[in-house]
Amino acid sequence: EGLRAAGVEQTRGYALRPSCLVPASDGEREDLLASHELLKADGFDTRLLESPRDDALTKALAPDIVLEQHGDAVCNPREVCSMLASRVPADSIFESTQLEGIDADPSSVTVTTSGPVFRARHVLLATNAYTHALLPQLAPLVQPNRAQMLAIDARSSAPELARAYYMDRGSEY
Repeated sequence: EGLRAAGVEQTRGYALRPSCLVPASDGEREDLLASHELLKADGFDTRLLESPRDDALTKALAPDIVLEQHGDAVCNPREVCSMLASRVPADSIFESTQLEGIDADPSSVTVTTSGPVFRARHVLLATNAYTHALLPQLAPLVQPNRAQMLAIDARSSAPELARAYYMDRGSEY
């Protein structure tokens, strides 16, 4: 709801599109059936589709069942970041700035970078799985697990997908 309130629906890449879970194994298929019942019981608009063949992915993989979740949407992350960045003063965003340290005392936090030094009451740390290099005390809590990346040539004639897909328990999307 927060991104919708901020105007994400106005970005060019935003589109209402259901998400869809595709099981990669018999065990995952059974879990998917159980998930469907739990989601329905909680009031979510989910549907089990048997042998859908309505876009490039379902035609190619030919799954016997998928779990479709309505009310979801897709967006272009770059457009969303640009939209959010446009709402704050230009001099408050520091790109290509190395974070060098975070020190806290009871009343504030000091953030040291390769550029300015910041002092605040609170800091939200949004990093990747290699957080331990910055804050070793978080090493037991945040560990590298896998890397993901999606690269497409938007100018190509890529097939249109009817849904946003997740497979192999969310490891592939």
